[in-house]
Amino acid sequence: TCIALSAKVRDGEVMALDSIKLDEAKTKYMAEVFNNLMSSQKGKNRNTLLVLKDRDEVVFRAIRNLQEVEIKLADQVNLLDILSKKFLIVTPDSISVLQKRFG
Repeated sequence: TCIALSAKVRDGEVMALDSIKLDEAKTKYMAEVFNNLMSSQKGKNRNTLLVLKDRDEVVFRAIRNLQEVEIKLADQVNLLDILSKKFLIVTPDSISVLQKRFG
C-alpha cells in the first residue's frame, strides 16, 4: 500500500486540501470544487478518491451524486481503493491517519 501511495505521489496523482467545508449539502457546490481541482484533466480519466479523517455528513451528501468521486474515511481505505482510482484528494488530518495505518 505504501508503494501504491508513493507511486501516486510521484506521478502527481495526489492532491492535498487544507480542508473541505460546505455550508449546504449541495452537489452543485461540490462539483464546482471538484471541477476546479481537476481542471487540467478535462477529457481524461478523473476517477477520484476523496479521503477524510472524520465523517462530515454535509460533504458526504454533496458528493454522493458525483459519478467520478468516491469518498471514504482514512481508516477505511484499503489498497484496492487506492489502485482503482486515478487520483487521491487528501486532507492533512487524513494523511496522518493513512501514515499510521500503512506505515
